[in-house]
Amino acid sequence: MDQYLEECVGFSIVILLDYDCEAYHEMIDESFKRLPMPLLPKELNLGMRPYFRVLEDDGPIAGATAERLYLSESLRRALLVLQDQHANTLSEWNFDRDLVYPYSKLYSVKESFVEPSTKTLEPQQQTDLKVLYEYIIERLALNLGEMEELSAARLVSQKHWLMLFRPNDIVVTIRDGQYCAFTVRSCRLLDQNTLTMDCWSWEYDGNFFRKDTTLTVDWPTRSMQAKMEDLSVYPISQASEGIESGLRRRGEIFWSCRRRRYVNHDTPLQGLGSQLVRSRSSR
Repeated sequence: MDQYLEECVGFSIVILLDYDCEAYHEMIDESFKRLPMPLLPKELNLGMRPYFRVLEDDGPIAGATAERLYLSESLRRALLVLQDQHANTLSEWNFDRDLVYPYSKLYSVKESFVEPSTKTLEPQQQTDLKVLYEYIIERLALNLGEMEELSAARLVSQKHWLMLFRPNDIVVTIRDGQYCAFTVRSCRLLDQNTLTMDCWSWEYDGNFFRKDTTLTVDWPTRSMQAKMEDLSVYPISQASEGIESGLRRRGEIFWSCRRRRYVNHDTPLQGLGSQLVRSRSSR
């Protein structure tokens, strides 16, 4: 593939799809029709039998097991320039990790691929970024629509669950019997049933600081759909009523502690008064 692309010019992105041919063949195995075999010597009969089966109609379109993008050199240079210009949003850009479907990082920063962010780039680089932007929008539009319908019913599909956790989203989980909130940095699949999220939250050790945390989420059922609350981590927007407001109140109190607060205090006169009397009498 690399050798082929070196000879190609004028492309912005290449979409690479992986397929499991053996799994697809097993899926459509019953669709093949057996044909009558001619008379053959016994030693040839068994070896020739698989060749006398035919697929009379086209099988269903195969589903890709993985998808990733290959970028032109012009587009790579454009993204590196944008990374320098938008260090706050593109600082964690990773070409290997973020070019794999469902492109959660690309989707979250897609507005950086169009004007006015790209005005200082070369015309070809602007064209390349526009192609990338339009592909991301078109590719994810259907999935986002399906995901939103399920989310309205407080459900999630395993097909879409990685897209639930986008950079800078707030997620909720339970630790030591209490709800905790984290901000997502990035999210990736370890395998079909497990994903990990790099997150951060505020901690306090005499001073406030950002603490990095990695959360692991396992798909909770054998079914392709699950209830949102069955996930060990889920977006705060999907939390039950009262959870977000409770976390927000707790966070405001916690955050207010970054500055010293003076509290008026009345001391009982017994003790303090006796000290004052003894102090005066000793003079």
